[in-house]
Amino acid sequence: MCAEKILLVKTASEISLKSEHVMRFFMRKLAENIKTALKNSGAECGRIVMGRGRLFISADATNLQKIPQLLPRIFGLHAFAPAEIYEGAEMENIKSAVVEYAKPLLNNSSSFALRVSRSGQHKFSSHDVAVQCGAAIQAALPNLKVDLKNPEKEIFIEIINKKFYLYDAEQACAGGLPLGVEGAVAALFSGNENDALAAWLVMKRGCRVFPIAEKESAKIKGAVNSLIPWNSLREFRISRENELKGLIAEHNLRAVVSADENPKEASIAELPILYPLAFFPEQMKKELEKRVGA
Repeated sequence: MCAEKILLVKTASEISLKSEHVMRFFMRKLAENIKTALKNSGAECGRIVMGRGRLFISADATNLQKIPQLLPRIFGLHAFAPAEIYEGAEMENIKSAVVEYAKPLLNNSSSFALRVSRSGQHKFSSHDVAVQCGAAIQAALPNLKVDLKNPEKEIFIEIINKKFYLYDAEQACAGGLPLGVEGAVAALFSGNENDALAAWLVMKRGCRVFPIAEKESAKIKGAVNSLIPWNSLREFRISRENELKGLIAEHNLRAVVSADENPKEASIAELPILYPLAFFPEQMKKELEKRVGA
């Protein structure tokens, strides 16, 4: 059975909780951000197909190796996996494909588990698939044991309507909301070591950020540039504080974000001042700093 290789991408769970209209808007924005990151990196995808809670990215072999380097920093994604896609989601087809998929993967393993998920109308349940495919694998590889709690290897089977997907591991992504779905904010950069972290936190909640600084320095430029990988590889322009009112009018900025709880900032613009790092323990800031790369 011949299978196409794709990237199966799981969106952040809160996106699926939105109304149909809002969810479609979020998914379109998510696909747009992925395409922008690919374009800016020099990678290409054949197409991105949207499903409920899933994106399916096809590309040639070279780009299928490049794209996974970008996806962990796309906000709105939960995880992704290089997967094989099959047509004909019938039990016999699934069993046959799973056994062939498992043979090279589990040949030197002692235990395994099947993780099955299913959506759509089928004549079988997820449990039926796990039981029958597990038995078929053990018939082909008799020394293997099933261990659902601590398996040496896992195989994931996702059945969606008339297609099914096989993969053996997934990589976590940033989560949050797609960049741009919650409007735009100004992010103050004063040289505070946590400036980039404050901006990153509002980016994770779907806000585009426009960096503002009284004076540009190497430290501030470095902090701003650390956010480029999280911005679909879009570069930032650092504006001066006296340009803020113009930015508000041009980009409809809705708030000012700061790492410093300084009342002076309230006079910069007639906008709410957000302090996303307020009450963050120092240990959490250090862990976040490592993750962001700030």
